[in-house]
Amino acid sequence: MPIDAYVLISHGDYRATEGLGESELGRWRGKAVGTFDAVIAIEAGDLDGIREQVRAIREAAAGNIRTDTLFAVRPRPCLVKRTSLPDGWMMAFMLIDAAPHQTRNVLEDLRRMDPNHVAAAAIVTGSADLLVELHAEDFDGLLDHAELVGEIDGIRSTRTTFVQPSENSPNRPDGQAS
Repeated sequence: MPIDAYVLISHGDYRATEGLGESELGRWRGKAVGTFDAVIAIEAGDLDGIREQVRAIREAAAGNIRTDTLFAVRPRPCLVKRTSLPDGWMMAFMLIDAAPHQTRNVLEDLRRMDPNHVAAAAIVTGSADLLVELHAEDFDGLLDHAELVGEIDGIRSTRTTFVQPSENSPNRPDGQAS
């Protein structure tokens, strides 16, 4: 069974990650603004494969980058409501830290939110409990939806990163076809 992971990349100088968007790394790539400079979704058959892809990402970046890898839990307690980002819309990822024993309840509350704006969510391991993909027509809409998500009972904290998908990304972050 393949392992899904999201590599969140940060560096003080965004130029260090610019080449990643044009690379063939991962199944999806995007530039980010906020907590991270770039996001790359990867998949491998085992942990060694994930480790090798993260190493390749680090080598492809110019300079010293920091990576934070979140592993999607399988079988996927994942929510995918929208299959593509409408033209001209914006995207953000929210990393959610849930209160103890509240992760599945938060995912269930996300399931009830507007599918045009909460496009996907997955329970992950690593520095967050859930990863949420938000869509909106503009930046203010993303802020509004991030605020609504942040008000869900059982959430301790959130971190939001605004993402611009790379032109040559073959798929969405959750592996669904665009």
